[in-house]
Amino acid sequence: MMSIFGWSFPFGRLAGVTMRFNWTLLVVVVFGVVGFVRGGRVDLVWIPILVPIASIFIHAFAHILMARITGGRANATVLWAYGDNTAFDLPFRAGNHFAVGISGPFASMVLWLIAELIARSSFAGWDAHQWLAQPGSGVDSPRGMPAPGIVAILAGSASAFNFQVMLMNLIPSILFDGGRIWRAVLWPMLGLRRAVHTTIIMGFIASFAITGLSIWAMDYLLLIFGLFLLIASFSEHRAFVGGYDVVFDAEPGYAEQRSRKPSFLARWRQRRREAREQHVAEEQAREQEILDRLLAKVSEHGLPSLTAAERDTLQAISRRQKERVQDRA
Repeated sequence: MMSIFGWSFPFGRLAGVTMRFNWTLLVVVVFGVVGFVRGGRVDLVWIPILVPIASIFIHAFAHILMARITGGRANATVLWAYGDNTAFDLPFRAGNHFAVGISGPFASMVLWLIAELIARSSFAGWDAHQWLAQPGSGVDSPRGMPAPGIVAILAGSASAFNFQVMLMNLIPSILFDGGRIWRAVLWPMLGLRRAVHTTIIMGFIASFAITGLSIWAMDYLLLIFGLFLLIASFSEHRAFVGGYDVVFDAEPGYAEQRSRKPSFLARWRQRRREAREQHVAEEQAREQEILDRLLAKVSEHGLPSLTAAERDTLQAISRRQKERVQDRA
């Protein structure tokens, strides 16, 4: 992230992950608290404190859990207003980066759907557009409608916030998960260098579109957001021209496959393969032992000394050994 977003303070350590809070997350909390106070619900100011922090926490740990599942590492994260800045150490493959990148928005989507369902079922006057336009304004009920309960207000806040987090993190920018997601999607089709370049261009397009929309709507907050995206896109492009990608932490033109701890699925497949090979080796050893015993009997007493069952066994083992020799050839 850009230096202005780097100001943070330590919060604690959980599951081997050092957590820090960025100042932008506190800004979101403060604005939410003010919205509830102005809505006359001072008793519920804990909701705009809990919802953003808990939502971003779940969003960030979805990334971290997926990184560990796919054979990577993540030991530190910074929670900011609409996402996280986590230092990943991942296997250098498109699938790994896509899985880690999409896991955060997916977690936010699940939270949004659950909260939206609860809000709609617990309050007939639920208006998602009102909450998105002015979070916290929905604490007042429309005329003729009963006042929403605590469950409806909590669910409404969670729904509106997680919906915004989900959408923002699909934007192809270094500031959001979309920067990693779109690189990983395009990598197998275009190659790493062109995928990075294309994603940066997409980031420029998104920043210009948001900036233009903000001017048309005369929304200065949206304008600031668009300008931050534009600055981030220029930062990405400058690093790319210098031969470095800030998202993948690699040189996109000369990236090499880096050895990493194999993923859980890879380790499971390796164990299955080793068990299968061991079983085959044990079967072949038993066959060879039987074959040696039968050949020793033939050598000492002649072929007529074998019973019909022993002759069938001898022929079957000989046939299988010939097939294995042919397969190796």
